[in-house]
Amino acid sequence: MSTEKLLLPVKGMHCASCAMLIEKTLSETPGITKAEVNAVSEKISLEFDPSTLPLDTIAQDIHNLGYELIVPKIENRTSHMAEHDHSEQGEHDHSIWDKDSSITQNTSFPTETRLALSLAAITIFVMGWDTFGKLGWVPMMWPIPRELFHALMPMFAVIILSTVGRGYFGAVWRFFRSGNAGMDALVGIGTITATAYSFILSGFSTVLSPYLDVQITYFDVTVVVIALINLGRILEAQSKRRTGEAVSALMRLEAKTAWVVRDGEELEVDVETVTLSDEVIVRPGMRIPIDGVVLSGASWVDESALTGESIPVEKAPKDEVSAGTVNTSGLLHIRPIRLAGATLLAEIIRKVEAAQNSKAPIQGLADRISSIFVPTVLVIATLSLLSWLILGTYFLGFEKALPLAIVSFVWVLVIACPCALWLATPTAIVTGVGKWAQNGILIKNAEALELLASVDTVVFDKTGTLTEGKPEVTDIIPISWKYREEDILSLAASVESGSEHPIAGAIVRATEERKIALKNISHFQSTAGSGVRAELDGKILEVRRPTLQNDPENIVSKLESSGKTVVMLTIDGEVMGYIAVADRPKKSAKEVVSRLKDMGKLVVMLTGDNERTAHAIATEISIEQVIAGVLPTGKSEEIERLRGENRKVVMVGDGVNDAPALASADVGIAMATGSDAAMASADVTLIGGNILKIPSALLLGRGTVRTIHQNLFWAFCFNIIGIPLAAGLFVPFFGWTLSPAFAGAAMAFSSVAVVTNSLRLKRIRL
Repeated sequence: MSTEKLLLPVKGMHCASCAMLIEKTLSETPGITKAEVNAVSEKISLEFDPSTLPLDTIAQDIHNLGYELIVPKIENRTSHMAEHDHSEQGEHDHSIWDKDSSITQNTSFPTETRLALSLAAITIFVMGWDTFGKLGWVPMMWPIPRELFHALMPMFAVIILSTVGRGYFGAVWRFFRSGNAGMDALVGIGTITATAYSFILSGFSTVLSPYLDVQITYFDVTVVVIALINLGRILEAQSKRRTGEAVSALMRLEAKTAWVVRDGEELEVDVETVTLSDEVIVRPGMRIPIDGVVLSGASWVDESALTGESIPVEKAPKDEVSAGTVNTSGLLHIRPIRLAGATLLAEIIRKVEAAQNSKAPIQGLADRISSIFVPTVLVIATLSLLSWLILGTYFLGFEKALPLAIVSFVWVLVIACPCALWLATPTAIVTGVGKWAQNGILIKNAEALELLASVDTVVFDKTGTLTEGKPEVTDIIPISWKYREEDILSLAASVESGSEHPIAGAIVRATEERKIALKNISHFQSTAGSGVRAELDGKILEVRRPTLQNDPENIVSKLESSGKTVVMLTIDGEVMGYIAVADRPKKSAKEVVSRLKDMGKLVVMLTGDNERTAHAIATEISIEQVIAGVLPTGKSEEIERLRGENRKVVMVGDGVNDAPALASADVGIAMATGSDAAMASADVTLIGGNILKIPSALLLGRGTVRTIHQNLFWAFCFNIIGIPLAAGLFVPFFGWTLSPAFAGAAMAFSSVAVVTNSLRLKRIRL
């Protein structure tokens, strides 16, 4: 079975209940292995077998629910996973809600919404005056305006239902046809019931007056509830758009065109047509359109949009530049190294979107509750209706019991909104992940974000993570007068030229700086953690770590105690000399360690370097716990050992040899300046490799999870308190009831409150 994975926009979702309905329906469809709908980004993450279930069939299933799946052209499916501009989405109409009444993307106040709010304002004003007049707080309303208002109420209700409320008819119809009930179905059943009951009372007042109080109608319930819910959804949509600003901002960084030199002419072409053989010209002030290497020119490039670093970076020939960054000064000629759709910026966008649309484990609780929420609400509303009809009639009489039964049925359906519950987690995740992206921190999924909140141990690789990663040769020590320093360096560099280890790079660079020629070697071999070897004129050359037996005069001990790493060169097993290399700590290393300690974290250095060198570096940056002399295969074992001590471990590394440890940790953090293997194994990537962002990542992770807990708490409290109150449970004891205005407003603004609380994450200072 072949599985296709897509992230696609869905139009027409105007609340979390819509997302819940789509997800529930698709999850139960054979051929779909995963369907996760994000109510905030309004996208669906699909995993399905196209041979069993074509995408067009899935789109039709979603259409049958009243929504529309945006299916990209086949050739574009690998690019941005169906990137869809918000402004374009706003131009399309919902299959049920027309352009004016759809508030999914159009977050302005359309004509129908303004009309609905005006009618609701008049209704609330008159209702309030009438209520306060009966309490003696204000004079009673004059009879003529009061009667005129009540005469107009049926028309108000019809206007509301035929404009902003007509989508509820479709929701109710789909519920009775298929049994799929969302929040719209609940609101529709409630308001239609109230309106129908009111029309029956008005139309048959003479017949019913001996049995019921025909003066009590509920047209005002329909007007106020639907208008306020519509207002709440507009405000919610505006808030949700703010949570997704990070991805939108990243997408705006992508250049649409590029200037290239072809056949001696400068041409402006679509960035999609740029090839690896083109020469791209970027003038001062222009955005760099493609990832590439500088051929000629020099400039300062503003990379803040990608890395979060405000200071421009100097670029010269052979330096790499990234799409989306801005050339601030000089003229640059660039050779592309990655095409459009495969740039670092495109990868960042994909990762941010994927992370924002993933689910944290804590979301499972809300999902389980939401899956049974709507049926439970229908049962509670029906039981409330029957209880008032049976018990209420017995104690109060049918004339008083029936209105209470109707209003309790309506108010339970209206106030019982699972939207806040379903928005609690995704709004916080979307905002948190977006905040990270704006600061050069990419996270793979929401599970890692949740784990970061509970981390108590941070393990650092040394070379390239805590240190600059560009060691330099400091000492060359021949064992005998027969060997010159140049000979030792030349032979060692000849062997090391086939290795990618940072120490090998330092030795090779030293020969380049001193203009020392390399030898032609053969049969190169490299053993992780042991060194390298090769043949030269039939002799075996080895460059490896020395042992105590190779250090009779304590030369190595003295060098290592000063924080230097030492390798020795041997010919056929005979030691020729030693080369000492020093890799100084990053300027930010000590500050990072200090901040992590202030946060209560245990900081550990894990390195393959020897004890003396490792401790010298650790002492300089104030790390007390050091695990040194560990082979690459042993790093993951050390991580597992720490986890076995009931610690939540973050591993920070940048090299190929760190990949197993990054994968073994609860959360792996890799430097974007490091190896691809490390980034692939990690859960978090630091663009630019700035380790100062690590405390920020932990801080934002903790803040995001705290916000999720707050959102869930208020969502649960809202329903636990609101539903019994709406059902009239407190009427016999305290006389407490709900007004329709309060029920509608509470339902609408509960979701707004959750989204607004999540937006506070944007104000966290990193």
